[in-house]
Amino acid sequence: MSEPVIRCTDLTKRFRGVNAVDHLDLELESGEILALLGPSGCGKTTTLRLIAGFEVPDGGTIEMGGRVVAGPRAFMAPEKRRVGMVFQEYALFPHMSVEKNVAYGLSKDPDRERKVGAALELVGLTGLEDRSPHELSGGQQQRVALARALAPGPEVILLDEPFSNLDPTLRGRMRVEVRRILRQAGVTAIFVTHDIREAGNIGDQIALIHQGRIEQVGAPNDLYHRPQTRYTADFMGPATFLAAEIEKGRIVTEIGVIPQHVDAPPAAGMQVMLRPDDVHLHASATGQGAILFQELRGGFFHYRVRLDSGTLVESQILHTHDFEVGTRVDVTIEPGHALVCFQDNTAVNLEPSGPPDHSADAHRHA
Repeated sequence: MSEPVIRCTDLTKRFRGVNAVDHLDLELESGEILALLGPSGCGKTTTLRLIAGFEVPDGGTIEMGGRVVAGPRAFMAPEKRRVGMVFQEYALFPHMSVEKNVAYGLSKDPDRERKVGAALELVGLTGLEDRSPHELSGGQQQRVALARALAPGPEVILLDEPFSNLDPTLRGRMRVEVRRILRQAGVTAIFVTHDIREAGNIGDQIALIHQGRIEQVGAPNDLYHRPQTRYTADFMGPATFLAAEIEKGRIVTEIGVIPQHVDAPPAAGMQVMLRPDDVHLHASATGQGAILFQELRGGFFHYRVRLDSGTLVESQILHTHDFEVGTRVDVTIEPGHALVCFQDNTAVNLEPSGPPDHSADAHRHA
């Protein structure tokens, strides 16, 4: 296996005695796009700033391309790390044209004109070289910032919440556009976000950060459907946790039996995790639950159902299944993939049954 482009080992950063980044380990391969995902204050932006060289770690090491750029006996300045940075505010110079903004980091490069032209072509801004930043849309300004970061040919691009200043419609378009640009450039990238959908649409891998540590790292579909902890399960989206009994080749719950082997002995406190799309509803006067809440989300209805036992279950089904609040329904489990069981807030080992799950691409573009 080739040397990782970035390797963080036992990385630690303290502010006023509190570990903002707490013994964090992370590796990133060449050409990979990684999303650092988590709530405000979890340490994701501090991690990005440590990698960029804007902060000095209090412990651990950072390697880039096999070289130690930060550690107990080494610290390489940001401008020497071959890292491009796209800030949340874009940080464009208002008095400079698009061309001069992109050329800013290439003042002594004899090949400056060609590199600027290539960067602008890559981000689709050819012909706008003489425009001022205030004459551009928010999406165009973001692409100027990305072109400026790409023009020097960095090993790594770092993006700090790059879509937060855009309206929701433009944000959706720019997710697709930025991923295309990064892929076409073949650059390794890390971007910070608190938006689960954004992380899943752009990142090849997601590193979910919790209190300065990585809770789980993996493909978007793995974190959604195969979380290793309850924190990951809850953070990645709505989930229902049903009491479950583990029997030979099946999981028994109050709303049905799932034919699946679980590699764990029967034990008290076992729960099975259901995402809303795993749960299906059918109107029935003799059903075991009633609709408590309905919300239209695009082409789907999101429902909350109260079972006769008092358990609350989330379900998301096509808009053609329009049930009014109070409607009695049958509730069934129809996942089409292996489910995860939890004991003491930690996932137990699973042995999937049935056909493999091919839903990763569908979730990326959902």
